[in-house]
Amino acid sequence: MFGGGPTLIQVKNIKKSFGATQALKNLSFEISDSEVHALVGENGAGKSTLVKIISGVLKPDQGEIFWNGERLNNYNIRIAMNLGIRAVHQEIDLIDNMTVLENLMLGREKVSSLGTLDYKQMKEDLESFVKSELPEIPPLDKIVKDLDIMSQQMVVIARALFSGCNLLILDEPTAVLSDNERNVLFSVVRRLKAGGTSVLFISHRLEEVFLIADRVTVLKDGEHVSTLSTAMTNSEELVRLMSGREISELYPSEAKKTSKQTTPAIELRGYSCGKCTDVNLKIYPGEIFGFGGLMGQGQEDLIRGLFGIIPHSGNVLINGEIVPIDSVKSAIEAGISFVSANRERESLVLCRSIRENICMPILHELSFLGIMRFSLEKARATNMMKLFKIKANSPKTLVSKLSGGNKQKVSLCKSLVMKPRILMLHEPTRGVDVQTRFEIYRKLREIADDGIAVIVVSSDTPELLGICDKIAVFYEGALKGILKGKQKREDILMALANNQKVVMED
Repeated sequence: MFGGGPTLIQVKNIKKSFGATQALKNLSFEISDSEVHALVGENGAGKSTLVKIISGVLKPDQGEIFWNGERLNNYNIRIAMNLGIRAVHQEIDLIDNMTVLENLMLGREKVSSLGTLDYKQMKEDLESFVKSELPEIPPLDKIVKDLDIMSQQMVVIARALFSGCNLLILDEPTAVLSDNERNVLFSVVRRLKAGGTSVLFISHRLEEVFLIADRVTVLKDGEHVSTLSTAMTNSEELVRLMSGREISELYPSEAKKTSKQTTPAIELRGYSCGKCTDVNLKIYPGEIFGFGGLMGQGQEDLIRGLFGIIPHSGNVLINGEIVPIDSVKSAIEAGISFVSANRERESLVLCRSIRENICMPILHELSFLGIMRFSLEKARATNMMKLFKIKANSPKTLVSKLSGGNKQKVSLCKSLVMKPRILMLHEPTRGVDVQTRFEIYRKLREIADDGIAVIVVSSDTPELLGICDKIAVFYEGALKGILKGKQKREDILMALANNQKVVMED
């Protein structure tokens, strides 16, 4: 289990239960000094519980914790903070209407002799830190809500480093980043490692494990399965250890060829929206149609325009007829549903139950004379939960209590309960484990086989190639080509995504 350097933190024989559920079962784990250590496993494997114990948020029922070889007694979050253990969680936890400086100094503000906030001194302190430690951070006077996701991520990391950091825990840090943004983040991680900081890296994207980590630990059902050098293993072995499946089983078979549709489910003519310009394409019932390319090339704007979130020009035809879409309401009435990449803010109401979230789009169907029929609401929600194998005690469970994979399943249920003709998904498997990916991919194929047109926007190239029948590739807002059949190759997709000329054969 041990790495090349001295051990920084070690947990021994840790047990943790929540009621009758054993989250961790006699688990031992360690991270070496100046090491990037990846932690992988399916949802429910125990990753979050282990991270909370290392961070001092949770107290183990049994077991020991050591720091630099010394046993820590009565370990808690204060001790963890004093040791320099910092966690950056998957969901950005910044205050949107405050500046970068105000977020970084929150809780450690400098006060002048007059009793007012000393912004000049705080800015000087931060500028010195930024210059030496994290030059990638955005300007200190910028309002957080005006920053892109990558910049917000850098602010969160800066906040962790500014207060002194010996162990940085990154939980799904690349879930919302493009490949270029991910590379910037990884350069920061490598620089931290070179400076003596250890990093615990948690990700469902296995290819990233091999790009950044020295070692990888696999958890399954609350137990330690294996710790391996990334130089001595591969994705196939990790998938087997996590799920018992071969990686080749991840993607479903191609679309059924039982009938040929002549009328597109949706057609775009001279469609422009946000960054995308003059797009012409047809998507047929039963197809899984991907929008690919580097992030920020217009594909995200396109689907948000189709859902009436942002204005567009050009014509949208649904089943052969021009349909004006100028609002979310008009998109829903046209039979379009949308699962946002930002499920926490745009798809779900976290403080409400699974039942309420799923049934929110169809309240008019579940009420009579303005009175809710709760038994019908419960029945519809329960049925959808069974179809998508949502793991929860009951439909009354708050969505905030669910894992990332189960939250995504609730988002899908909410979009499908209204029985759409066209289902659009932005990053459908962001932040979910291998098993949940497997389930979502097969469910999307079933949905398409039932005659729904499925549109997938994803920054995960293997995902697009694995599940889509056709892939439209965008570059700087322009549609550069549509891949199908033998044309669906990563080299062709990436060439088009970088505006290179490609000769495609049928």
